[in-house]
Amino acid sequence: QKAFGPIQLHNERFNLHLSFRAILGSLQESQHREMTYHGENSQICGITDRELIEQIVTELLLNATEATPDGPIDFRWQIISGRLVITIKNSVSESCDDLYTRFFEPFFSTKLGHSGLGLNLARRYSQALGGTIRPIVTPEQVTFAVSLPIQLDDQTNSHTERNN
Repeated sequence: QKAFGPIQLHNERFNLHLSFRAILGSLQESQHREMTYHGENSQICGITDRELIEQIVTELLLNATEATPDGPIDFRWQIISGRLVITIKNSVSESCDDLYTRFFEPFFSTKLGHSGLGLNLARRYSQALGGTIRPIVTPEQVTFAVSLPIQLDDQTNSHTERNN
């Protein structure tokens, strides 16, 4: 996808669990990091833009690994009332209360040599899918909560969706 300009959506059917596990596995290997994974039924298939969802998850996980070089990273996903809800949580070594209003600002980065586009792209892609992304900041951790509408594939998803 492009960083700027219109975003074309390309919906396809894919297994959410397999997609997320592949991203985490790749990043754990390349970043030499342990990440905990908590997900729904491994058979749940969604119909949405797979590339955009994978890019959102990748940008948020990369941000978490860079923000917390040694701390734990927790990745969770579930389906709630027709929405894919993803949370990525990492501990923080210093307060980021003053930075939290700038998280999504293009070209803003506290990391030397970084473009400052990752979180901005994650938000842009979330919005293109009709969703939201919001940071939840405490003195000990930062959590990014993503909520995206998703169409479930009825053939593989009977009785898996929660209605909270």
